[in-house]
Amino acid sequence: MVNNCCSGSSLRKSRGWKRYRACAGVLSFGVLFVFQNAAVARPANGPHMTGQRLIHDMKADPRTGHNAVQRERAMGYLDGVMDAGAGTIWCPGRKDIPHELNYEVTDDIALLGPEKLKGNAAQLVLAALAAHYPCKPSRGKQ
Repeated sequence: MVNNCCSGSSLRKSRGWKRYRACAGVLSFGVLFVFQNAAVARPANGPHMTGQRLIHDMKADPRTGHNAVQRERAMGYLDGVMDAGAGTIWCPGRKDIPHELNYEVTDDIALLGPEKLKGNAAQLVLAALAAHYPCKPSRGKQ
């Protein structure tokens, strides 16, 4: 009789079977977790980050729960939006940009009405930056 390592009875008797069941359980949980988060992430055609969410993530106490991670994500989002609009929508010129600019922009956005805060945070961030650092109109060649 040939010992088949893949047969059910030999797998059940070995330690490999216990490892297989443990790995399958962990992988199943991981797949369910990912799909569950993807299903509730955001509504279709809605903004990735709203003004409300940006303010919440920036002002949350970083010492509790996952707030530190959320704040870092929000700061990265702000940095990306700033980079995307620098030189076209907002122009710091030769001025030094304060390291607190992320907080200043968030404070400006927080003053907006609740309906505006439901909108795309990137547009709100760029409008606040343009108010602080407006671009000078370029002189056209004649």
